[in-house]
Amino acid sequence: MKRFSPVLALFAATTVVLTLSSCAPAVNSTVPTTHPHATTKPHPAKAQPAVPALRVPVKCASLLTDAAAAAMIGSPIKHHVDETTQPVDVTEIAQRQDGSLACLWGGDPQDGGYDQFVSIDITPDAAAGFAANIPSFSNQDPPDTVNTVGDQSAYGCTTDGELHCTGNALVGSFWVTAYVQNLGALPVSAVTASANIKQILQTAAAAVKSATPGSAWNPPGPALPQFCSAASSTAQVNAALGGTDFTTAGEDNEEEDAASYTQLPNVYTQCTWQSGSSAGPFTFLSVAMLRGGAWVMPKLPGAINSRAYMLNAYTSMTVPGATAAAGSCSVDADECLVALSIGSLLVVVNLDDPSDAQSSAALAKIVTAIKAS
Repeated sequence: MKRFSPVLALFAATTVVLTLSSCAPAVNSTVPTTHPHATTKPHPAKAQPAVPALRVPVKCASLLTDAAAAAMIGSPIKHHVDETTQPVDVTEIAQRQDGSLACLWGGDPQDGGYDQFVSIDITPDAAAGFAANIPSFSNQDPPDTVNTVGDQSAYGCTTDGELHCTGNALVGSFWVTAYVQNLGALPVSAVTASANIKQILQTAAAAVKSATPGSAWNPPGPALPQFCSAASSTAQVNAALGGTDFTTAGEDNEEEDAASYTQLPNVYTQCTWQSGSSAGPFTFLSVAMLRGGAWVMPKLPGAINSRAYMLNAYTSMTVPGATAAAGSCSVDADECLVALSIGSLLVVVNLDDPSDAQSSAALAKIVTAIKAS
């Protein structure tokens, strides 16, 4: 919210009274004297911090202990994501940029994530998003229990062959989403599972019930480039990747939750292309763009993705046309992420099977196309 400082105009008026001489005839006159008006200059608007801050006045450790999380998923907690974790994945960077709280208690890593975990996400100023997605909540983990937590809520669990619970609650303007998952078929009753997800929502709701979100961080920079919506981009992708049959591919349908709400259309966009053959050096390309996200670039070298454990730490690199760049690849280098900035814009490119020379040339062409869109 913009705040305007009032400009105060101060006026001074003085009157000089002539002293009458005892010898001179009395003169009854007043001589007005003018002085310049004294004014104060308007204070310049206070610049926002260069790096966004958490807007949810809650810490993950205050919401759930390791012991409680472990009991819910039947697995020791070995990994954490909390308010101190450096966001690396572009969707997590979008969350932090929005000021949202992201918490995760994970067991053993598996398939690039965790088969056993508990997560809590709290997003401020999200009442409109919650209301728009109420119809989808009943499709996540039915049967739902509705409106027993916060202002509005819905939660449910699947316990047949696996444990997966989803909970969403609105508390003031805060949207709370919680997940509990154990794909190892933890023997737990539906009643116990429902009680656990309700307890998590209740704890989070109590933590933010009387809280006020911190000031929003306004992503700097111009509007997002049109690369993901331009009809000409597919031809440019084929040219960049040395292919002829790359076509746009649909994104995975993620569940609507507090975390995904931070990927607002005017701030975040993502597009994907897939090749039908394996003859060329590449078969897949994903491009995600986050307006104003370049603030994260100095923090990436050395950082590890806490959720995609199979990738190594980011290392600095040079991409022609980019302001800064850093890359992270799997051990066998069959998948790489390259995060780069173009001015204040953050771009994250995912390429499969890259080689140094080919991927460098492809990235340079993609950057050129993005800048021109």
